[in-house]
Amino acid sequence: VKYDVEGFDLSVIRGALPLLRERRIGLFQFEYNQCWIDTRSFLLDVFVLCKDLNYVICKITCDGLECHKEWSAELERFYEANFVLVRDDLVDVFSASSGVFDEFNTFSIVRVPVV
Repeated sequence: VKYDVEGFDLSVIRGALPLLRERRIGLFQFEYNQCWIDTRSFLLDVFVLCKDLNYVICKITCDGLECHKEWSAELERFYEANFVLVRDDLVDVFSASSGVFDEFNTFSIVRVPVV
C-alpha cells in the first residue's frame, strides 16, 4: 500500500489496523515530513500503534531499508522521509539492516537479525 495524504498518514494507519492485524498487507509505505506537525502526529504514534503487530518499521534509504525496533527521539525530525511497515516474514526479501542510536545520537548499523 502506498498513499499520499499530506500529514494525515497516522489516520490512514489507524484505519488500516484491522488489515494489519490480519497480516493482509505486506508493505505499507508512508511519508513523514513537516506536514505531520499540522496534524499533531508523531512517529512515536506509529511505533505505539504497531507495537503488538508483526511488522517492522523501516526508513527507506538509498542503501536499502533501515529497520528500527524501537522509537528514538532522533527519528522525530519532521524532515522529508519515507517509511514502510514491513510484515516480519518479508523483511529478509529486502536489503534490510537493523541499527541503534548510540550515546551520541548517531544511528549505527548493527549486524543482527532484523526481526
